[in-house]
Amino acid sequence: MALGRGAVVLAAERRELRYGHSEALLPMIDRVMQAAALETAALDAVAVAVGPGGFTGIRVGLGAAHGITLALQARLVGVTSFAAIISALPDKTGTPGAVLVALDSRRDDLYVQLFDRPSAEPVTGPAPIRHPTRAVC
Repeated sequence: MALGRGAVVLAAERRELRYGHSEALLPMIDRVMQAAALETAALDAVAVAVGPGGFTGIRVGLGAAHGITLALQARLVGVTSFAAIISALPDKTGTPGAVLVALDSRRDDLYVQLFDRPSAEPVTGPAPIRHPTRAVC
């Protein structure tokens, strides 16, 4: 979770959780807001991951983001997990080529999407790829 103004990150906190998303999220939001020294009323927009990702984590994030934006009359922006990863790569504009973003589904497959590195625009749509050593015949 991060709070920013323009391209500047004011405060951020990250925790990898397999369980406990609903218990951890709102206190995390409070800590980041305090670290940035902002009141919730100052939020113009809330961006939220729309997947792919763990069902419970995505669902909890969407519910919290929707509730916050309704209460504050702020804008809600959905961001794919692929777009979040590609946007975090350094120096996208100076390097030609493509980037394949692969996310573990925690089942027997990966979710992948190919991006043009200089523009960070998707070249293909997202697709599941079955893990070759775990394929069922």
